[in-house]
Amino acid sequence: MLVEVLTQNIVSSIMSADAGVALGILKEHQSWLTDPIEGVLLHSKALYYAIKTSKPEIIQFLLQMPVVSDVPFFKFFGYTPISLAIEENHLEALPLLLTKTDKGFALHMAVKLNLVKTKTYLLSKCVFKEKLLKFLNLS
Repeated sequence: MLVEVLTQNIVSSIMSADAGVALGILKEHQSWLTDPIEGVLLHSKALYYAIKTSKPEIIQFLLQMPVVSDVPFFKFFGYTPISLAIEENHLEALPLLLTKTDKGFALHMAVKLNLVKTKTYLLSKCVFKEKLLKFLNLS
């Protein structure tokens, strides 16, 4: 019961306009977020709503925790964190999430969804940029 209440409080605070309050609640209950059983779902839900509502400071806090994994996130929500950010077109979340994911997959998602700004940003960050531009005869 306590976990459900905590989850609701965290989700509600993230969905509100005040990211500072949400960050305070997350920091206060950090031990719950790292619990190997209950923490995985709680952490995944918090990360999902932080990405969905475009709260970079909360995303950064959650990504610094040792429980970050695309597997439970995908299992619960049907997305990976990077694919959710791309689909929601939240460019400000990409620099944070790119440190934890495959840049090629991110570019694939952006191309598939035809998001020009996202494609341009990702191409500027890819290590294979020069090879790709040469292959496309754009350099």
